[in-house]
Amino acid sequence: MDILTIAGILVAFGGIIGGNIVEGGHPSALIQLPAAMIVGGGTLGACMIAFPMHEFKAGVRLAAQAIKDKKDDAEAIVQQLLDLAGVARRDGVLALEGRLGSIEDAFLKRAVGYIVDGIDANVVREALETEVHHELEAGNAGAKLYESVGGFAPTVGILGAVLGLIHTMDGLGSGNIDELGKGIGTAFVATVYGVEVPIFSRSPSPTRSSASCWSTRPARR
Repeated sequence: MDILTIAGILVAFGGIIGGNIVEGGHPSALIQLPAAMIVGGGTLGACMIAFPMHEFKAGVRLAAQAIKDKKDDAEAIVQQLLDLAGVARRDGVLALEGRLGSIEDAFLKRAVGYIVDGIDANVVREALETEVHHELEAGNAGAKLYESVGGFAPTVGILGAVLGLIHTMDGLGSGNIDELGKGIGTAFVATVYGVEVPIFSRSPSPTRSSASCWSTRPARR
């Protein structure tokens, strides 16, 4: 797990809830199921409409990658390449077949497999570059999903607040000022949810998703 991401989420939530407590609020006032349903469901539905299935799935997959602490040892991969090159130069290209089982990086393993199969070097380079390009495009497409989440959520949050106020205004005739004030406060929780979502989607997720897509590129090149 990426400790920095987890710590950032805790700090963000802690600051929001802590500030609410300092102002005299209660954390339970920020927990409203109807508001969560409106903001969550409305935002999810808007994203499902805006993106084709393959891009939506790519975004869901990147959600896990955003919090993974994936470490790629570029120096180790370079050293492995040098060792493989030494074997090929000393014992011939076919000798690399016996080393395939020891290669953990799937991309490198495919590349060496192509060479063992005798595929032309230019064809191998084109195939691998195409794979890198497609993976990068998929990562960028997935990252756009989170940018859209950060764009839709505040708007849906305002919609939730308006719906809550409409419901509250229906009770004006009762003359219960306490209930009226409580209803208004509850209505604005949807706005809070809508504004909070971009903190955890629009900024960190696309950045980390793109970084994850590029994490192995230097070693692969």
